[in-house]
Amino acid sequence: MAKILVVLPYSGTKVGGGLANVNEELCKALAASGEHEVKLLTVKLPAHSAPDPERHGRTQIVFIQDPAADAMVNPGRIDDERTKLYQIINTAPDNVNSPAGLGLADWTPDIIIGHSRFSGPAAIKLRDKFYNAAKVFYFIHSVPAEGVIVHGQGIVSSKTAADKQAQELQLMRQADVVVPVGPLIRMGVQKIIKDGGGDPEAVRMHEFIAGIEMTGEPVEFIPPDLNGRPYVFLMVGRAEAPLKGFQDMILAAMELRDQDTNIMLRIRGYNTDRDTLEKIQQFVNEVTNPGDGMRERIQVLPFGDQEDVRLDVRKVHGVLMPSYFEHFGLAPMAGVEAGVPILVNELSGFGMFVNDPLRFDPALGGPCVVHDFAPEKPRPLGIDDIWGASVPDAFDTRPTAWAKAMMDLTVNLKDRFADARKLRQVFTGYTWPDTVTALLAAADKQYNGKTTLQSSGGALIVVAKKANK
Repeated sequence: MAKILVVLPYSGTKVGGGLANVNEELCKALAASGEHEVKLLTVKLPAHSAPDPERHGRTQIVFIQDPAADAMVNPGRIDDERTKLYQIINTAPDNVNSPAGLGLADWTPDIIIGHSRFSGPAAIKLRDKFYNAAKVFYFIHSVPAEGVIVHGQGIVSSKTAADKQAQELQLMRQADVVVPVGPLIRMGVQKIIKDGGGDPEAVRMHEFIAGIEMTGEPVEFIPPDLNGRPYVFLMVGRAEAPLKGFQDMILAAMELRDQDTNIMLRIRGYNTDRDTLEKIQQFVNEVTNPGDGMRERIQVLPFGDQEDVRLDVRKVHGVLMPSYFEHFGLAPMAGVEAGVPILVNELSGFGMFVNDPLRFDPALGGPCVVHDFAPEKPRPLGIDDIWGASVPDAFDTRPTAWAKAMMDLTVNLKDRFADARKLRQVFTGYTWPDTVTALLAAADKQYNGKTTLQSSGGALIVVAKKANK
């Protein structure tokens, strides 16, 4: 039995975003069997953002009291607010600055989980101050290099990315196990360590894969209607964000129209308000012509929750994740769970994961990945390809690449549905219980000084040292 302390100032679907949602699922999965004792140490939040105990399963939620006591923390806006836990633990008076004051009396964790620079400093401080025998698992959910990779896409500047990289490097050096989420972040972490003068092979690292939740049976094959029913593709995500690639999908759809391929494109956004929907529809109207049939073939759907998306997915021929860049990307999971073909961008943790021959048959994973990044590089991407690439060099043929991928899917639709079922079967080894099994196994001292990958059923793959170079 392990005692596990998870530290994060926000957790769950009320806050939204990958970090909060993954933390909720992680807490629930760690505590699900009852074998492990799990506590989530967090701050008091307004009711609309507070973690929901029912959605955290058997996890005990412990609220740390802010000595300032005046204002509640507003999560997810700026780094200073997201490091509130560390500020409290580091500066609180003695009556708070103790296990009893933190609500952890007579309880000693074996593992302390911190999430990146947002709660990693608090996790490290707790270990150093009170729990010297505990291991800090330092999760990395993003590589702060977006401004370098897709400069001009309205993301952080190169200087801001460099400052965050330096901060992450300092913190990772103090962790017992660095836990990047997916292959892209793992490679990014290795580069940050190398650029900082360190040896990536000397850092204990475990690559974490967010679990899939299998509910129900896969869908039956959906043949196209020879009398005019279109091939239907679904994009799930924030269409208002240029980084998500919505505009490129419109251009790809228009290329397919010119090739007499009958498709319909549906866009279902999360947390998309009416004004944003109108702006997206306005863009569609600007790039299409009245009477050519394209406006009717591009449906901008209103806000959808997880159940809306689940139902959407089960009615389409393909699920798209066309982002320019995704640290991992959870949207394709809905397609995998339903047994529906998926197409994902190359520059994503999910794309690199499903295209990894150590874990997937290339005949299943390979066709899911659209080669939309620097097409002149036919081999699997490495982090040195990605870091510092300019937008024109890296993405100038994206609409054409996506049009070709969608065309290939329609031509081989029956086979692709059969392969989607096989892919779904492989993913039954990557459920949340499997994720937890691998994560806790990674704490074993036999893996000290090594890099491990999560494999099927919670097994670990030890990465050969030459693979890190």
